[in-house]
This record gives sequence, structure tokens and C-alpha cells, in this order.
Amino acid sequence: MAKTVSAALREDFGGQASAIKQIAQITGAKMPTVTNWYQGKNVPGARYLLRLARASPSILRFVLTQIGGELLIDAYEIFARRSATSGKALMSTDMLEPVRLDVSTNVSMEPRRQSEKAAVRRQDWFVMQLATGKTVAASDIASYWGVDVRTAWRDIWELKRHHQISFCGSRRYGSYRLVDTRKRL
Repeated sequence: MAKTVSAALREDFGGQASAIKQIAQITGAKMPTVTNWYQGKNVPGARYLLRLARASPSILRFVLTQIGGELLIDAYEIFARRSATSGKALMSTDMLEPVRLDVSTNVSMEPRRQSEKAAVRRQDWFVMQLATGKTVAASDIASYWGVDVRTAWRDIWELKRHHQISFCGSRRYGSYRLVDTRKRL
């Protein structure tokens, strides 16, 4: 299987000078790990394989064949031909961004606690961005952390609810600011 994945990666990325670096950016994996995939030494884990399938038609074909989805391959190729003739890109650059997927098989993990910890990390990041004087919004959280924009809005709402930030200005041109805690004392 490792040799098949390696061949598929070389087919889609082989002509590019920085193929390993590009694959690492797409998947979020480290360069030595990607090098092992590229050389056929190791097979990507499930989450990385799914990320690769989004950006690599050969890997997508491989995954669909493995799950018995030959009809899906035909539908994908028809869609690709239609997109090519209509001038629309088959995949936008947004689709090539790494997506944080949790495909762990450990059922004993406490997902609620983990999601709360992730929310706190996102909120801390947002506050740090504001503290350094940057103008940030929900879309920045979504793109940096790979979450849905609605999740980002919930993170911001929690910060507002705890009076850590406030929104100043009009809805269109306003921005978030840190709340000065010294004023409340």
C-alpha cells in the first residue's frame, strides 16, 4: 500500500520542485513524515489520507477504489470534465488548506473536555492577537484554526460574555478591542 500511495503522490506532485513541502502544507504533517510517504516507506494515517484525497486526484481514486466506490470515481471524473469545459476550477485553493479532522479511534476520550480546551486555546490566541494591536475577526479564527466560522463566533461570544473583549464601531467597519479591566475595579 505504501508503494501505491507513493506512486500516486509522485503522479500528482512529482513534477514540482517542492512536492514534499507542498504535501506537508496541505496535510499539516511534518516534512520527514511526508518524505517517508513520498519514498514509499510508510503509509499516511487516516486523517492525512483524507486530507491528501482532497488535494490529489490519484489519492482520491485510490481511496475510492479501496472502499468499493468505483461508481464515485466515474462521477468524479465526469464532474472534473464538466468543470474543465466550463472554465471553473475543480478545487478551489480553499479546499487545499489543511482541515483539522479528528478520526481517532479512542472512544474513551472525553470529547467535551477536549473541545473546551480547544476553544480556550482559540480564545487565548484571539486575545493575544488583540493585545498585539492586530485587527482580528471570526474569519481569522476560522482560517487559522481550521474551524467553522460559526465555531469562531461562539468563541468570540464567550469572550464578550465574560467581558474580556468588546466590539467598537459600526457592524461593517468596527473591530474588537480588549476590555480594560482596571476600569471595572
